[in-house]
Amino acid sequence: MKRLTLSCFLTACLIGLSGVLFPTACSRKPQAAWPAATAGGAPVFPDYTADDIVIPVNIAPLNFIVSDIRLPQAATVRLQAFGAGTPEGGAPADALDVKLRKKDGFLQCVFPLEEWHRCLQKAAGGHVSLGFYDRQGRPVGYSDTLLPEAADSAFSIRWQVSAYPIDPYLIYRLSAYDENPCKYLEAEERCTENFDKRLLMDNRLTDGQCFNCHASAQNDAACMSIHLRGGSGGTLLFADGAFRKINLPDGFPGLRLAYPAWHPSQRYIAFSSARIQVFPHTNVYKTQDLIADTLGRLLVYDLERNRLLPAPGDETAAAEHNARYEISFPVWAPDGQRVYFCRADKIRFDDTLSLVENLRRFRYHIAAMDFDTAARTFSAPYTVCADSTGSLSLPAIDPSGRYLVATRLPMGSFPSQNGGELVLMDLSRRDSATGGLCPLADIPALSSPDGDKSHQFSSNGRWMVFGSKRINGSVAAIYISHFDRNGRFHAPFVLPQATGDFYTKQLRTFLFPVLNREAAPFTLAEWAEAARGHAEPIDMRHFAADYERDGRQANAGH
Repeated sequence: MKRLTLSCFLTACLIGLSGVLFPTACSRKPQAAWPAATAGGAPVFPDYTADDIVIPVNIAPLNFIVSDIRLPQAATVRLQAFGAGTPEGGAPADALDVKLRKKDGFLQCVFPLEEWHRCLQKAAGGHVSLGFYDRQGRPVGYSDTLLPEAADSAFSIRWQVSAYPIDPYLIYRLSAYDENPCKYLEAEERCTENFDKRLLMDNRLTDGQCFNCHASAQNDAACMSIHLRGGSGGTLLFADGAFRKINLPDGFPGLRLAYPAWHPSQRYIAFSSARIQVFPHTNVYKTQDLIADTLGRLLVYDLERNRLLPAPGDETAAAEHNARYEISFPVWAPDGQRVYFCRADKIRFDDTLSLVENLRRFRYHIAAMDFDTAARTFSAPYTVCADSTGSLSLPAIDPSGRYLVATRLPMGSFPSQNGGELVLMDLSRRDSATGGLCPLADIPALSSPDGDKSHQFSSNGRWMVFGSKRINGSVAAIYISHFDRNGRFHAPFVLPQATGDFYTKQLRTFLFPVLNREAAPFTLAEWAEAARGHAEPIDMRHFAADYERDGRQANAGH
């Protein structure tokens, strides 16, 4: 027995030693898993291989990782720039070779910043092509067991390069992907021309206070608003080079200041007085919160007079409108003479229906009111567009004022967990078949099964940014799409990052992208000081009927 035990001990030692001296396959570092989103498709990630991608002339490098299984011989990527009007087969105006480097289990393609921008400048109005080559300089084919016939042909990528630049600064909110998305919130400002970024807001500096609804005035970061939730909350306004904090006074518990939209004059901000109702719900796919906005009405804040204005302007008309409809997500026309918003009939929950059936009755359409800037009054509301198959939310208008993009949801107006797809309406057209309403069109180029929302146009109207969960179905990233002069969107591409494997490790979700022409003129420390500061009460003289003597403060919104 002793010999057997000793023998087993010696054998175990030898086996362990052999694993150190002669490593087996099991002891090697495991290969990094290729992103599931491209497992059966493109040999690069992020997937920048769509046929119709158009990129801005000033965009940061579209770095990516390469699958060494699907492109097993790839060693170099060659970027070639072809200017506008280059004949088929013509010589490139510039070229750049990039060696693939193995890092963190992936073959990384990282373009040098200056050389990348030089190539894009040469290709403005034309296109760039990317070819893959082995160590001997021979073109590499796309090797995939699903597509064996493609293994003998060279693999390449082609991007059109628009001469229209995208706004150089992008602000977005980052939230944790867990049961409490407000637990860890940040707002970052990212330069779209490179990978520089800085923190503008961080709720760890305000005792975990939730913030949302950041908005700028027509791509101008010098005029911004940020909503702060909670007992010490309010609305932060940055204008004329300084912060102000405003809030509703005590006695108006039925009012909120949510979903801001700046008037082009930068004097007014439209809000909807919405309160979010969250309904926990489990379906066959995942647990989610189904959300509905209630107490909705349109409010307009006058910055010069620190006064809240009712809409419609006539008190009787306003009371009737507020009693009948829920209002959400206002947006101004570029000329400032009209405000659009989402509108739905108020409903009472029917005990004989399920939760989902009740919430599906919340169907929003797009309505509008004309605004008289001299009298500061609104017309009677009217319907602009409706959809019989879904609910319209989050309208955004291009700078020309002709096109409006909305998110079509299965229910309600809040897109966070309700899925959604982007749809387009031409405000210059009226369809006689629908009683003079604007026609609604799908946008196949932007369609995905995982929910698209929070969209906004660039200052020149040639680009739109939006949030989408299409990479993995769970965490939203920011996508960019070209919007051409013919009113057509092109295939979107995800916001480029310094390394191609960024989105394989990203566990936080990007929300509410806002493009700006200039960097925000305030710092994180200035924001935190203003957020902790005292809120100035708003003049509510037009809302005496809403005052409740024993009413408590509305706790700074939803």
